[in-house]
Amino acid sequence: MDFTFQEDHSENSFIATCRTCETKFNKYHFTKDRVPKYDHRNSESLLKYAKQLEGKTLQQAVGEDVKFGGVRGFAKGKFGSNLEKFYFGYKGNSSHKPDFEELGVELKSTGMQWDKNNPGEYEAKERISLAVIDFRAISLNQSFEDSLWTKIMKPLFVLTDYVSKEVENYNQPIIKVDYHRYKKSDVAEIYKEWKAIKKVILTEGGGGLSQGKMKHNYLEPSTTGAKGTDLVPNVRGLEDCKPRRFAFAKRKEGYAHKVVKDLLGY
Repeated sequence: MDFTFQEDHSENSFIATCRTCETKFNKYHFTKDRVPKYDHRNSESLLKYAKQLEGKTLQQAVGEDVKFGGVRGFAKGKFGSNLEKFYFGYKGNSSHKPDFEELGVELKSTGMQWDKNNPGEYEAKERISLAVIDFRAISLNQSFEDSLWTKIMKPLFVLTDYVSKEVENYNQPIIKVDYHRYKKSDVAEIYKEWKAIKKVILTEGGGGLSQGKMKHNYLEPSTTGAKGTDLVPNVRGLEDCKPRRFAFAKRKEGYAHKVVKDLLGY
């Protein structure tokens, strides 16, 4: 692999750009001799490197930099941001393309908690956020592939044991790392529920979406944004509405639990 390097004085680091695919990485992607720690164009190399996280915390894996320069707290995405920057050495994005575009691989992380109904087993702690819903693009006939599926068709999951709010996100134990493989029947259900979400957007606009009303087991239009007052453009001149993301549902029979349990081999 061949990279061009540009110093980044604001981060006391550098930006490296792959000459082949133009993917950008920071210093954490490389050894001290600027040798890549993994091949970002090879799915097995990526998985082998990622699996070194199992049985560790993120801070144990990357050192003190994440403690002093990482994102603290437990809001959605904070552990993922630290994981992307300090372990995989790249900056996350909110585009509808997967993180490792050449491989079609999207890096996903989610916390787990003990399942009260099945002693000794984990379940998903929360719904699994996937991709921003672009109301206007969908109203203009954006496809299932472009709005969601291309991004999530080959997810690489990092599952953590949510201990408590007293333990920082980068000190939560990492239990399992692996690719999630969809069953055809599950893909069919995800597509079915995506079409139902699209239908509401076309008829009522983004403001018509409601997790309570739509009660899906696979795909939810979950709210997003730091504040309840955050608004985004709606469709057809309707009033601006709350931003939403596609997410795997966490309700009792939700797909988020199925993903966790399948990865853990239950």
